[in-house]
Amino acid sequence: MINKRAYWTLSLINFALLLFLTTTAYLWEDLAFFLGILLNQYFLIAGTAALVKGKKKSFFLVLKFFVLIAVFAYAARAMPENLIICVSIYTFQLIILAISIKRDNKKIKDIKI
Repeated sequence: MINKRAYWTLSLINFALLLFLTTTAYLWEDLAFFLGILLNQYFLIAGTAALVKGKKKSFFLVLKFFVLIAVFAYAARAMPENLIICVSIYTFQLIILAISIKRDNKKIKDIKI
């Protein structure tokens, strides 16, 4: 489902960019923010996988929003002058996730119109 090599490589580059832009004075805050983003994306992937398998509801998708709110509330409180950088890093991380998703062509070919 995900190209893990591309995802982790690009995520590490994104984290290095976060450290560079916010300076290393915010190392622990950056680490907590970025781990929260990765946890948020894990819940997104797990929740979507549950919906694809036929479940009508997924607890992961609800939990994802609470994690996202908590991560940005923490970033706004811990490093308010770098909040726009955090939003940009989150946006780039979503793009990285989208790039890393593998498509299953067999399922697409099996669909009859």
